[in-house]
This record gives sequence, structure tokens and C-alpha cells, in this order.
Amino acid sequence: MGVLSPLMMYTPAVAALFVVMVVQRVRGRAVLASLGMWPIRPLKRTLLLALAALVGTALLPIVVTFIAAGLGLVRLDLVNFSGFAQVLQSQMPAGQTYPLSVRTTVIVQLVMLLPASATNAMFTVGEEIG
Repeated sequence: MGVLSPLMMYTPAVAALFVVMVVQRVRGRAVLASLGMWPIRPLKRTLLLALAALVGTALLPIVVTFIAAGLGLVRLDLVNFSGFAQVLQSQMPAGQTYPLSVRTTVIVQLVMLLPASATNAMFTVGEEIG
């Protein structure tokens, strides 16, 4: 399912391309125009909104976590990350410990938010086109 799920996200784009190219018989650059992908106007605003969406999706989990803590729905331990440590340890086979420190894992996850968001965006484009 690991390889299949990202590929399935392109099925709406394939369906849209089929309709435009086979049913409507559109060819060349007109295909992009029919899908609403061309021309990109205004370019500057479009690129700024795309960047805002990318950064926003990376920051959303952090913001939601702090809102939940502010509302008293969760208790945050931002020093020892005790709850996160318990979750990590519960995922390990019996008798084994998590190989990295919890702080290292938290730092890696925070650093990876933006690249992971960008990677996911490459696949969600298939859904958005469709």
C-alpha cells in the first residue's frame, strides 16, 4: 500500500486528462488551459499563495497542538517529551528500547515538516487537477 497510495492520488488527474483529451478532443497547450493550469495569472500571487499553503500545512500541526494545550485538552511536556517517549516505546518490540533520544527524534520531525509537506504536495497535485 506504500507505493500504491501515492499513485492512486493521480487517478483524478488521469480521469481529467482522459475527458479533456479523448472525450473533448483537446490537444497541445489547450489541454493545460482546459484543466485550468494555464495561463498562470497573476504569477506572483499564485506563487506566493502556493508558498503560503506549503508553509501553512507544515505549521498546522504545531499550531493545533498549542491551541489544544491552551484549551486544556492536552498536557505538553516540552522539556522531556514524556508522552511522546511513551508512544515511541510502545511501538518497539518487547525488550527493545527506542534507538534515538526523544529530543533528537522531535528535532528531526520538526526539521522534516517542510520537506514532508513539499513531498506530499507533489502527490496531492494529482487530486487537485482532477
